[in-house]
Order: sequence, then structure tokens, then C-alpha cells
Amino acid sequence: MTDTPRNRRRKHARPAEILTAALEEFTRNGFAATRLDAVAARAGVSKGTLYLYFSGKEDLFKEMVRQTILPLVATLDDTVAHADSTVPSATLLRQVLVHLAVTLGHSAAGRLPKLILAEAEAFPELAAFWAEEVIGRAVALLRRLLDRGISRGEFRPLTVEPVVLFSPFLLMTLWNTAIAPATGRHLDPDTYARQAVDLLLNGLIAQPEPQP
Repeated sequence: MTDTPRNRRRKHARPAEILTAALEEFTRNGFAATRLDAVAARAGVSKGTLYLYFSGKEDLFKEMVRQTILPLVATLDDTVAHADSTVPSATLLRQVLVHLAVTLGHSAAGRLPKLILAEAEAFPELAAFWAEEVIGRAVALLRRLLDRGISRGEFRPLTVEPVVLFSPFLLMTLWNTAIAPATGRHLDPDTYARQAVDLLLNGLIAQPEPQP
């Protein structure tokens, strides 16, 4: 094939196209049932071309997760890292959690928690990868946010497991991807996010001491 600028652009785009196809195949069929030739066909490339970029199915799966979910975590991390010191911690936490919920609710990233839970028992190495690469980073981010609020006297000095903060949003994704198709009752991510964050913050914000 002639190495034209068009072909070079096409070659550069192939990894992203393969990852998009992988997301569709993995979330439709699960990890075990997904075949690399089906991923290649969906991406419009040969199976041999797929192997030029990824060593196998597990490598493809992990890179698909990284490219789908980690940009969201990086965006939230950047929000916290560059927050002005005058921004209350409750406001910052609200921004982070609402952005998390709305993004999971309106993007392909929201399909991944169901996939991981469904495959965790058969493929514990994938669950461990998810726990380290995704949950671990999210927990570290929320831990910094909690510590910020506690040190400033804005949050009660509680030992809070950060997973508690984002677990309502994982439940939302599981409901919308697993339960809603059977019941017809879909949770609106924007409404759900506001309600969940209000409930969380009312349990975190320090209350003034009652006057004698």
C-alpha cells in the first residue's frame, strides 16, 4: 500500500479505532466470550493488524479500560490539584462527584463497572487491575479532598472510607446498565448526582457547636 498522508493518518488512528471496537465487544459479550477477530472486524482491520498494537486480549482489555476511564480520573485530579484555596471543600467535592456521576451516566465509561463485576470471579486478575488502576486512583483523589476539608475544619474529623463517596454512582451505573433494560426505569444521572451529593455532604459538613 502506498504510504500517502491519508494512509499515515489512518494508521495513526487505528489504535483508537481498535479500542473503541474493543469497548463495544467487551461490554456486549463479556471478556471470556469476546473474540479478537470480532474486535478486528468491528474496527475494520485484520486480526494481524490488531496484534501490531496489542499483544493479546488481556493487553487490549487493559488498554481499553485505561483509555476509557482514566481520562475521567485525570480530569477530576486536575480539578482538585488546581482548585483555588478560597473554594470550600464541600463545593469542590460536589463538583468532583457530580462530574463523576454525570460522565459515568452519559458515556461509555459507565458500562465498565458491570463488566468488571461480571468477570471478577472468573478473571480475578482483571478485577485486581481495575482495583489498582481505577479504584486506587479515585480513592487517593477523594482521600486528598477529605483531608483538605478536615484540615480546614469544614468536614467532621471522621475516618471515612473514600469508596463510600463514589459507591452510589457505581450503583447508578449498574442499575442503568443491568436493571433499567428489564424494568424500563432509568436513573437520570444529573438528578441522581445532585441527590446523592446532597445526602453525602449533609453527613460531612461540620456543624456549629450548640450555644449553652
